[in-house]
Amino acid sequence: MPPASDAISLERLVQLCETHERVLRWQYPEGALPSEWEDELARWPADSADSALERLAALKHFYRLDDARRNPQPASPADAEDAARQLLTREPVRVELGDIVADVTARSYAAMYAIACHDARIRELDADLRRASQLHALTAAKLRALPWYARGRGRLRRRLRRLGALHERLYLELAAHRQMLYAHAMTPDGAPAVSPDQAPDWWVRIDPAWDAALLAALWEAGPGRYARLGPEPERRRKQGGGESFGWASLFASVERSQKLPAAELYDRDLYQLLTWLRAGAPPELDQED
Repeated sequence: MPPASDAISLERLVQLCETHERVLRWQYPEGALPSEWEDELARWPADSADSALERLAALKHFYRLDDARRNPQPASPADAEDAARQLLTREPVRVELGDIVADVTARSYAAMYAIACHDARIRELDADLRRASQLHALTAAKLRALPWYARGRGRLRRRLRRLGALHERLYLELAAHRQMLYAHAMTPDGAPAVSPDQAPDWWVRIDPAWDAALLAALWEAGPGRYARLGPEPERRRKQGGGESFGWASLFASVERSQKLPAAELYDRDLYQLLTWLRAGAPPELDQED
């Protein structure tokens, strides 16, 4: 334990959070941060030491993201070539998850969508579990404070049982979502998992605190490496090429040209596909002339 003189008070943590947040908001019109950042900050009110530390860490992370957006670093040809090789060969990223070392590869569109859904639900359940634990502790404290003959003890005991049952249900649902998250994250080909049984056996040994390291490795294996290729060249859409539906249009176009079954590419490694298109596909012709 650090000496008492090195301890930081909740008041000081709140001041740090307020300063960091105020300066960050100055960088955006009317102080409005991206919606996903606002949602993350809403999860961590600075009302306790643990929550304030989480809020401060999130703010520092947003600073780094904002700096990377404003000051992009151009990729060198050698770095871009190495990133392309890693993406095309699906070279794994090694990540330490407690006492487990896992090899993580890039994911398909469908797998990333599923992982994002499970992660969002895990965050909701984690907040609900914290609240249920707080209510259980408050109710138990009230019960202990009452004399044994007080009339309200039965009501408090029943509330404790309900809160205990709620906590168990929330925990089981959270564990189920974590199992599916690991199943989607660890399929060999990057496709989404079809069953929770596809999760590696060791997932139950991983503390939830390490989930962030897994998600960071997934980001590095796909979007992180792809960003090292540099900005994508601008391409004009061919006239009469149909409506643009984002990824759906890209997948449909490639599936049609390669004579693949419909929706086949949703389950293929997305960033391997994008790298292949950039490295091997011929440039689109300007159709305006």
